[in-house]
Amino acid sequence: MTLLVLAEQVKLFRRTPARLGLGLAVMLGALMPIVLVALLQAGTVIFGVEAAQHFASEPTRPMIWALRARNFFVMHAVLIVLGAQTLAGEIGDRTLREALLAPVPRYQVLLAKLVALLTWDAVGLVLMFVVSGVLGIGAFGLDGIWVSVALAYVLTLVADTALAGITLLVAVATRSVVATLGGLLVALILDMVAGWAMFVVSTGAVVRDPWVVEIASQHPVLLNSVLGLGNSVLPGYAFDTRTLGSAGVLAAGSLLGALLLLRRADIP
Repeated sequence: MTLLVLAEQVKLFRRTPARLGLGLAVMLGALMPIVLVALLQAGTVIFGVEAAQHFASEPTRPMIWALRARNFFVMHAVLIVLGAQTLAGEIGDRTLREALLAPVPRYQVLLAKLVALLTWDAVGLVLMFVVSGVLGIGAFGLDGIWVSVALAYVLTLVADTALAGITLLVAVATRSVVATLGGLLVALILDMVAGWAMFVVSTGAVVRDPWVVEIASQHPVLLNSVLGLGNSVLPGYAFDTRTLGSAGVLAAGSLLGALLLLRRADIP
C-alpha cells in the first residue's frame, strides 16, 4: 500500500495542473501581503473611510485573504481537474487496468489516489500559509489570530477531502474527464445559487411558512457551505456543526460509492 501511495503521488505531482496549482498557491500567499501593504500605505479610501480603518495591520489578515481567494473556485477547480485526470483519465487511456491487474485490492488503488490528491492539497495549503505568514510577519510583526487562521487552513483540508471524494465518485461513474469537469463545475454553481436562495428564504422575509423556513435553514449542509468550512472559524463568521458533519458524510458517502462502482466496473 505504501509503494502504491508513493507511486500515485509521483504521478500526480508530475502533472502540469498540479505544478501550476502549487505555483498559484505560492503566488496567492505572496500577493495578499503586498496588496494589504499597498492599501495601507497608499491611504486608499474605501466607502469614504481609509483602508486602515477597515483592515487591521496584522500578519494573519493577508493569510485570511489568500485562503478566501483560494477557496473561490480557484484551487477547487484544480483539485477537480486532478481528480478527473487521475481516475477518469486513466480509465480512458487504459493505464488504470495495469494497476488493477496488480495483486492489490481495488479499494487500495482508490485510497492511494485519494491520499495523493490530499497530499497535493495539503502541500498547497502549507506553502500558502508559510509564504503569506512570513511576508505578513515581515510587514506587520507577530501579533495576530494565529490559532484561528491555522484551524481555518486545517478545516479547509477537511472540506477538500469531501470534494476529492465526490470528484473520484463522478470520475469512476462517468469515466470521462470532460464529463467529470463539466458536471462538477455546473453542480457547484447550482449549489451556490441554491445556497443563496435558501439563505434568503430562511430569514422568513420571502416565505412565512415554518416548515419552508426550517427546510431552507438547512443550507449549511450544502456543498458550497462545506467548501467554505475554513471561513467558519474566522472573525465575522459562525461555526456550524452541521457543515462539519456534512463534510464527513459527503466524504465517506462519496468514497464508499466510488469504491462500490470501481469494484463492479469492467475496466478495459
